[in-house]
Amino acid sequence: MKPTRLLFIMIFLLPAACARLPEIRTPSDAARTDPAAACARIFPHGRWQFVHSIEAAPPDGARQTLLGVIQVSSRHRAVHCIMMTVEGLVILEARYDGAVHIQRAVPPMDRPGLAEGVIRDLLLVFFAPEQPARQAGFVGGGDPICRYPLPDGGIQDIQIKDNGQWTIRRYTARRRMIRSVHSDPGVRLSSLGFPTRLVLQAQGLLGYRLTMTLLEATPLEDP
Repeated sequence: MKPTRLLFIMIFLLPAACARLPEIRTPSDAARTDPAAACARIFPHGRWQFVHSIEAAPPDGARQTLLGVIQVSSRHRAVHCIMMTVEGLVILEARYDGAVHIQRAVPPMDRPGLAEGVIRDLLLVFFAPEQPARQAGFVGGGDPICRYPLPDGGIQDIQIKDNGQWTIRRYTARRRMIRSVHSDPGVRLSSLGFPTRLVLQAQGLLGYRLTMTLLEATPLEDP
C-alpha cells in the first residue's frame, strides 16, 4: 500500500467497538490513594519537547515508521507537532492553541480533517480532560480510576495499575469505545518518569495501532 493511502487510513478510519463501562467503587475514608490526583499525574506538566519513533499498523498489516517531534504546554494547552518520514521529509507541521493551525502539509495530510485527527490523538495522549472528573474511585483489584465528561457527550476513563501502567479509554455518547492509549508494561519509565513506549489503538474491524517509542524528552521554559 502506498504511504499516502496508509496515512489516510490511519487518521480517518475510526470505527467504534462495543465496550462496557467498568463500575467504579467510591473510595473509603481509609483509602491511601487519591484517585483524582493519581490520574492527573500521568500527564506531563509544564512545557516539554518529545521525540518519538512512531510505528503505524493499519488494518491491512502494512507498517510505516515515522518520526514525531511534539512540543506540549500544559499551562496553555498548546501543541506544536512535526511529523516526518525516516528520510527526513516533513509531511505535517501543525500547532494547536484551541484551534488547529496547519503550517505545512503534503498529500495526504493536506486533506480536510487529517491534521485535526492528528491533534485529537495528541490531546488524548498528552493532556488531562478539561472538565473535572465526574467520578473517581477504584475498579477491579483496587486500581484507581477517573471518569471525565467530554463536550460531545462522550466519556473518558483513566485507569492506573499498581505497577504504574495506565490506560486511557475514550467512549462516544453511545458508550462505544473508539480510542485507547496505554503505557507498555514491558518497558521501564524514562529517567524523567515518562513511559518509554505508548500504544494508541483505534477500535473496530478497520482499526489501527500506533506504537510510540520515546527517543527523547526535554523540558522547555514555559513563557
